[in-house]
Parts: sequence; structure tokens; C-alpha cells
Amino acid sequence: MLLETGTRLRPVEIKSGATFVPDWFRGLNKWASLAADQTLPGWLIYGGNDRYGRESIEVFPWRSLGQTASGGQ
Repeated sequence: MLLETGTRLRPVEIKSGATFVPDWFRGLNKWASLAADQTLPGWLIYGGNDRYGRESIEVFPWRSLGQTASGGQ
């Protein structure tokens, strides 16, 4: 999914799994390589509980989506 923010796009990958798998970054990294400076850092939303940044991608649980989308922590 792509979210439009001003003139830039944010790629979003959504996974149902609760255990993080490094391959989940493949699509987000591919988008970043194609879009170059036209993209915002990616979001990876998953079924787990931990929140962290990795490879310029923010990983967070779906339960915190409302806080993330509104700019909260």
C-alpha cells in the first residue's frame, strides 16, 4: 500500500504474522530503490508486539496503528 503525504509517498507493508521475518523488508526496499528521494521511510505493520526501526523502516504492531498515523508514540 502507498500513503500519499503531501507530494511524497510512504510505502506500507502489512503482515499478519507475529514473528518478524527479515524477508518482509524485500518489497519496501525494492520500492525505496525505485522511488529514490520521492519516498518517505516505509512502515511495516505486523501482528507482533514490539516496535522498532530497522533499515530505515519503522516496524510496529497493528494495535498501535492509530497512534502512529496520528503522529503519537
